[in-house]
Parts: sequence; C-alpha cells; structure tokens
Amino acid sequence: MPISQIRDYGQPYLEGEKTAKKLSGLLEAHRENILEEIQKKRTISNLLEPR
Repeated sequence: MPISQIRDYGQPYLEGEKTAKKLSGLLEAHRENILEEIQKKRTISNLLEPR
C-alpha cells in the first residue's frame, strides 16, 4: 500500500469505530488493486511462457 493510502487510512483509524465503513472501503479498494495487479502479471507471464 502506498504511503499516501496509509496516511488516508491512518486518520480515520485514529477517529475510532465511527469510521469503520470508510476504513473497510479503503482496504477493499486496496484489495481490488492487488487482485488487478496479480491478474496483469499472470497475463504477462502467460504471454512470456515458451510454448
């Protein structure tokens, strides 16, 4: 997770439970980004595999 996103996560975290939905949304967005990157890398890897 980039530093900028960690900062975005840090402030609501300090505000407590009332920001749980926002925090959950930030983490879910990060998860989706990771899954997209994994898929891109798999696609590239498949293209580079010798046949």
